[in-house]
Amino acid sequence: MSKELHLKLTKFSNETNKCGFPISELEKYDKFIKLLGYEYEVVLNITDQIIEEIKKINVDKITGEEAIKKLIEFQLLIEEE
Repeated sequence: MSKELHLKLTKFSNETNKCGFPISELEKYDKFIKLLGYEYEVVLNITDQIIEEIKKINVDKITGEEAIKKLIEFQLLIEEE
């Protein structure tokens, strides 16, 4: 995959290699990776993970209680880092 997409490949473990690109390019690379038929997992840092979760929230449907729970969840994630 690294050759087809021109990404730097790094050994992550004996079974796994990793390559990276900016989170802002995820949708573009996702399409190419699926077309190439590769299995992959996206590993985000905490900040990017929270941003992606916020993007998924439907602000027109979330209740105040759900919003507070999400904020607490995000706060705990940041504190763990």
